[in-house]
Amino acid sequence: TEFLTALMVSDEDDSDRIVLEINEARSKWIQVLVPDVNESRRHFTYIDKTKIRFGLKAIKGVGDGPIGTILSGREWGNYTTLEDLVQKTGSDVINKKTLDALIKSGAMDTLWERGHMLANMERMAGYLREIEHKTSTKQMDMFDLGEGMTGSGLVLESGAPLSFEEKIREERNAIGMSISGDPLDGL
Repeated sequence: TEFLTALMVSDEDDSDRIVLEINEARSKWIQVLVPDVNESRRHFTYIDKTKIRFGLKAIKGVGDGPIGTILSGREWGNYTTLEDLVQKTGSDVINKKTLDALIKSGAMDTLWERGHMLANMERMAGYLREIEHKTSTKQMDMFDLGEGMTGSGLVLESGAPLSFEEKIREERNAIGMSISGDPLDGL
């Protein structure tokens, strides 16, 4: 497991090699866990003899800047909601390219369902703009001083959840292969 983890780290810019190495891990009963904004580190990470955590750097469309911001945002604890993620990460992460890649790869699954998040990307960006505007113009009221920006909050609406097949397809686009399941699992 340690050897395969090291191989994945050295090849994380080559999705074809990563696919081969993940398949090799699976053949040896080693589970590669999906990326996660609360658990993943920059690179693939050895968890124990049977588990490797997918690294954020291997997600297509997520650069070093957003990764650093995600990791430093976790210094105050895990991201518990989308609002928490928006507040802690700002425009480094809350932009169309990065959000799209994180959602489709499954890295934000602990926060909400992928289809709902994809439908609310513009709302998240709008909420960030509201926070930045309040901060830049010092228009914070006494309620904003307590537990962070609690003003109007991030208002989300339901979107259509992604089907199992859509999740698998989007994972392939974002990380080169499906980690959370196999297309044949849905049959």
